[in-house]
Amino acid sequence: MPEEVSKTSDELNYYDKKVFLDSASVFIVDDDFSLDSIDIASIASNCIGLTQGGADFKAKPDIKELKFDGSNGRPIAGAKRIAKWDVTLEVNAIELLDNTFTLSLLEKKVDEHNKFTEYVPIEGVIEDKFYKNVLLVGKTTDGKDAVILVRNAINTEGFNLKTEDEKEGICKLKLEGNYTLNKDFSTKELPFVIRTFN
Repeated sequence: MPEEVSKTSDELNYYDKKVFLDSASVFIVDDDFSLDSIDIASIASNCIGLTQGGADFKAKPDIKELKFDGSNGRPIAGAKRIAKWDVTLEVNAIELLDNTFTLSLLEKKVDEHNKFTEYVPIEGVIEDKFYKNVLLVGKTTDGKDAVILVRNAINTEGFNLKTEDEKEGICKLKLEGNYTLNKDFSTKELPFVIRTFN
């Protein structure tokens, strides 16, 4: 039997650990938004709305392997490269706000007499105004913010609304992060960044 390792109470102090607590809030932020200090009050009006079931963030590298004679199909350290990152943030919105529709590639149109508002599907090339920077803000056990910024996000699943008796209607959003490029097609910004505060 392996020897049991004893830990002191200091080592087990829950509040010293970088544990992500509870569900996080999701906001839409401008391109010039600074991650240096997170002022929730300044972006509260851009909250994506009430959500249900938390958030599911995934960042998966697309890894390519160099094939060469002698490798015999084995994975070889130093022979891999990351071609791109596939980034998604999934949330279940239970409020149907303008941001929900815009992210879902629907365009807002207000009746000229202001009697009603319509959200109509777009077609063709997706304009820049439909891409949004989405900020996931949570807390760690030490009371500090931990944030994930998904850049140039759109809901690649389109508009998806599910209703049930005696339950809130849920609009499922699968937000895909996108790269931005320089004029020479080199990468200007990656589709996501994660920041914690010391």
